[in-house]
Parts: sequence; structure tokens; C-alpha cells
Amino acid sequence: MEENQNVEGYTATQLAELTNKNRHAVESWLSYHKIKPLSYEALYPVETLERLKTAKVGRPKKPKP
Repeated sequence: MEENQNVEGYTATQLAELTNKNRHAVESWLSYHKIKPLSYEALYPVETLERLKTAKVGRPKKPKP
């Protein structure tokens, strides 16, 4: 029998509400930065909120040839 574990983190919906971004933008950002959820319920690490808040808006610049 599994014991309940206390895992701290945020769901994508919570991150969207806390950063005033839409959920799709948050999920795209998480995917681009390869941040994996901590559990099946898709909890992301606590430090993700601060990283998301300070993220630059817009498309990344293309690399110069």
C-alpha cells in the first residue's frame, strides 16, 4: 500500500493564474524549457513560478549563421 507523499509544486493552471499568462503559453514555456512534472498530477517544481515570471516575452531570436 502506498503512503501519501507531500510534494510541493504548482499545476500548469496555478502557474497561469499566478503569472497572468494563459495556460497554453505556460505549457509551451514548460515544454520549451524541458521542465518535467513532478508527479502524475503534473506538479511542477516550486522554483518554476519565479522562472516563469521572469521569462522574456516573445519568440527566441534565430541563431546567426
